[in-house]
Amino acid sequence: MDGEVLHLPLAAGFAGIKGLPWISWASSDIRPRLVLHPDVVEYGVVRSHRLPYAAVSRVDVRRTAGTCNVVLEFHERLSSFAGNLVDPGKARLAVQLLAERGCPLSPRAERLLNEAEGGCQ
Repeated sequence: MDGEVLHLPLAAGFAGIKGLPWISWASSDIRPRLVLHPDVVEYGVVRSHRLPYAAVSRVDVRRTAGTCNVVLEFHERLSSFAGNLVDPGKARLAVQLLAERGCPLSPRAERLLNEAEGGCQ
């Protein structure tokens, strides 16, 4: 992905509280954003935010029927971002690229990278 920008298609985006990924204080299925730039991650539910990859304290994955959420937690922020990628292949790609950029992975995110195809079902 060197020098490229990857727009990941989200079914929905959620702004939540760090450590409580299933509780959100904002959600949107109108224009949620998760964009991986060469030097920053761009995410948004209502408004877009850009932070360097070093600001990401943890990448997690949360799954339930029909969803595959990539969850970003940040240093020095109480809020988290969860993007529903639906497609397990896209979620795996997002986690892989975030890991390549130095973002720490949760055990669930690491398992997604190691699973056979179809990981978010």
